Amino acid sequence: ATLEQLESALADETVNTIQLTGDIVSDKTLEITRPVILLGADGQKTISFENKNGFQIVNAGDVTLENIKLDVTGQQEGWQGLYALQVYGASNAVIRNIAATGADAGILVNGAAVTLEGIVDVSGNEFGGIEVSKGALVESNPSLTGSAENLKNDTEEAGKPTICLLY
Repeated sequence: ATLEQLESALADETVNTIQLTGDIVSDKTLEITRPVILLGADGQKTISFENKNGFQIVNAGDVTLENIKLDVTGQQEGWQGLYALQVYGASNAVIRNIAATGADAGILVNGAAVTLEGIVDVSGNEFGGIEVSKGALVESNPSLTGSAENLKNDTEEAGKPTICLLY
């Protein structure tokens, strides 16, 4: 229910499933570095990040995020490189019924494997929805699996694509 409880659960390697029971405001980027399932209990829960990157999943193995809205608030105009969700390297993420909004781009898939399930809403980002790329120091190729039925972007327009491939 609180940021402190979420951080403690993420740090405790004996915890396999974390249920968010309330909305959370974070003043820092949160990192997932191990296999875990993170669920919004009783419907979608919101984690807000004040002008910060949201979650970073880094070389974590299998991670599932479900029924969560990741909202970057107070985002300044112009490109700062802020993402609501970043998935890097040796990570296999399933994102199900997620909203990623308020950032420069909603989701970054950087050399990782991401599967979209349910509805993944990337509306309301300054420059677009999902960036699929392979950074300079990343060894693995990115993979994004899902279908158009899994994607929602009410703010798509020229220069603000739902999916952008960069590599």
